[in-house]
Amino acid sequence: MRPWDFRRLCKAGTCKTYLFTASYYSVYVAQIVPDGRDRYVAVFQATTVPCPHRPGEDTGTNRSYSTITLWWSPDMQIIHGLSREHQVGPCGGGPTETSSYVARRTDPAANPLAEGP
Repeated sequence: MRPWDFRRLCKAGTCKTYLFTASYYSVYVAQIVPDGRDRYVAVFQATTVPCPHRPGEDTGTNRSYSTITLWWSPDMQIIHGLSREHQVGPCGGGPTETSSYVARRTDPAANPLAEGP
């Protein structure tokens, strides 16, 4: 499971929203952009991940590509996410891995929702 953190960063009057996630290998950051009606997508930069191996072996690395599509529940209290990840490289690609996430706002009054993505 990947913990999520959303941050809205503003510079010179322009604001952008970012999704921070973590995996076994690192922390990842992606800008969240609109992707159709009431949908948003976070496209993460490709990362290098080790190929499966036994202790002491070096079998090389793959490149991992991932996105998370996000949308709110009708009452804007639950955010849903659909993650897709695939690898390319010497260890082979295999099928795309898909995971779904649900996160509930714990205290909606503490941090009001921002306008737009």
